[in-house]
Amino acid sequence: VIAVAAALWWFSHDSPRRMYDQARDLRATDPIQATRLLQQSVAASEGDFPAAQLLQTQMLAELGRWDDALGCFNSIKDPTACEFERLLELAENAISVNARLLAQMALDAANRKEPGQERVLRVLISLAFDWGQHQVALGHCQQLADAAPDDPYPWLVRARIHHQTERVGPAIE
Repeated sequence: VIAVAAALWWFSHDSPRRMYDQARDLRATDPIQATRLLQQSVAASEGDFPAAQLLQTQMLAELGRWDDALGCFNSIKDPTACEFERLLELAENAISVNARLLAQMALDAANRKEPGQERVLRVLISLAFDWGQHQVALGHCQQLADAAPDDPYPWLVRARIHHQTERVGPAIE
């Protein structure tokens, strides 16, 4: 009797994961309903469902609601728990519309020791350099040099930064 009652309860109540799966299925055809389901799944998870929050962030970004997307992403308690490739997709979309902070946050969350980290570091270096954040770029250069010692990219960027800032000694090292 208890097992039957538990099964009935399980199938009559939407779990956060089930609502997330439904939202993913509805994403292309009914984004409004998908967004509602994602909000419900996050609420049912007490605000801690990184995959759902990231999907909601991506959907808001696709709708051009970049400020809302940033707020949504910022509410993820541990963005490093998000899927690596989804973080890169979000960052690429944010870069394409110059949503710098969201791009930076997504890339920072994706910057972890796993296959693909070198790609993330190259993008972080490039963005920091382009945005004039030379100290940040130098920090990422060091990370990339440690992760891939044979990669010339961090050394070239370092030399360019030091040359531009007229620090000749470090530029030739």
